Amino acid sequence: MGDRLLTALREAVRQAIGTLNSMRDPDAHFLRQGARFSVLTGDASLAYGYNSATISRAPPSPAEITRMEIVLDWLGWLRRKHGADEFRRIMDWAGGQAVFKMASREDCSQRTVLNRIDRSLQKILGEFGPPEI
Repeated sequence: MGDRLLTALREAVRQAIGTLNSMRDPDAHFLRQGARFSVLTGDASLAYGYNSATISRAPPSPAEITRMEIVLDWLGWLRRKHGADEFRRIMDWAGGQAVFKMASREDCSQRTVLNRIDRSLQKILGEFGPPEI
């Protein structure tokens, strides 16, 4: 039963971070630099079909946002109790960062990084999971 819970938690964390990353940032326009209204009429990048197509995801549903908030509460607990390294490792992994990059940053093997992620998720299950029978 523990492996099924761990697998379900892995998927829940990945979906929650995906939801977080797909949400629109209402303050992003304050971070832009440079002129806001300059438009070059002869610019090739404004031509139709010049840039590659981009796919925008539909805004997350209220149920997805609720699940995301629950998972972020768990990750916040992990950060407070066990440190920012464990939190950052899970955020990078769930956000799609390559495991070999995480391993090189931590100066260990890829398997070690995945084991550390599993141990962090086990801590979350120990604190917030169902009671043992």
